[in-house]
Amino acid sequence: SVAIHPISSTIRVRDHAIANDAMAAEQRRLCWFLTAAYALIAAALLTNGDFRLFAPEPFGMVFNDMALRLARGDWSIDPAIIQNEGFRTNGHITTYFGILPALLRIPFVLLGGADVFYSRLSCLAAMTIFIHFNLKLALRFAADSPATSQTRWIVRAWCVSMIVTGPAIYVLGSSYVYNEPIFWGVALAAAFTYIALKRCPKGRWPEGRTLVLLAGIAGLALHTRITEGFGLYAATGVLILRGLWHWHRTRDGSVTAALAAAATALAFIALACVVNNGRWGSPLNFSPPLQTQLFVQVDPHHLEVLMKHGAFNPLRLPVALFYYLAGMPFKAALVPFIEE
Repeated sequence: SVAIHPISSTIRVRDHAIANDAMAAEQRRLCWFLTAAYALIAAALLTNGDFRLFAPEPFGMVFNDMALRLARGDWSIDPAIIQNEGFRTNGHITTYFGILPALLRIPFVLLGGADVFYSRLSCLAAMTIFIHFNLKLALRFAADSPATSQTRWIVRAWCVSMIVTGPAIYVLGSSYVYNEPIFWGVALAAAFTYIALKRCPKGRWPEGRTLVLLAGIAGLALHTRITEGFGLYAATGVLILRGLWHWHRTRDGSVTAALAAAATALAFIALACVVNNGRWGSPLNFSPPLQTQLFVQVDPHHLEVLMKHGAFNPLRLPVALFYYLAGMPFKAALVPFIEE
């Protein structure tokens, strides 16, 4: 019986490893299946059921025009395309939208596709990437749970709920120009989160090329939507500081990756300064004064209110909150009171 005990223990360990491997393979198949299912659902919703991925959308040519102009070093934009969302700066019309959606279009517009509407396809790609990395993250942490039948069904239900409920569904009302940078921003944030956290259950921090990759993703987010960019830069900064502190204590080779990640992050910041200087005439200005927006300039009342009360006023917070929660009916009921 003494000899049998190690053998039985080995068999149990082997069976447990086989069960975990089988569950991991099942989860990979589940991830790709649900990603494909979500892409189909998202395509139906973004296109209002007609699946025309290249149909026109409001402001659908903004990033096409931006791509053409960026390719020749021009920071302005066509006033007829940007309309009242443009800003008049130093005699040129510019826009505040991040440049990543335009950079993604450059190969296509230069190859003759400048008149093609890419908004729907771009939004579909971004949201599919967002869901894919969220599924991978969920399944990564679920993999540490016992490989039981109950666990499998809980994980399946959890993942299915991710693709049919919540923001992943209700944001798909349109591929408006405002939505596209937001979608790419959250897609980059989801990729960053998965890559940064996938080693955490094993007590390992991102290091080496992974740390440089995270810095690059944060840099792309900075040129997509500034709010996501700032958040990912803060996380990247913590990881870089941790790498430098680890090198200070151990004097191993981790300092190289930390410095490379810092250089990558700084390179994207330098690019942002170039963009800002080209658009607004100052490398440190991420947005122009609202008084220069065409929408404000063409309406004397808006300009008067802006000059009198400023762009931000704490007294407007309750109105903004109720409008956000209740929508247009509340705004319509409150307009006479606001105007008084």
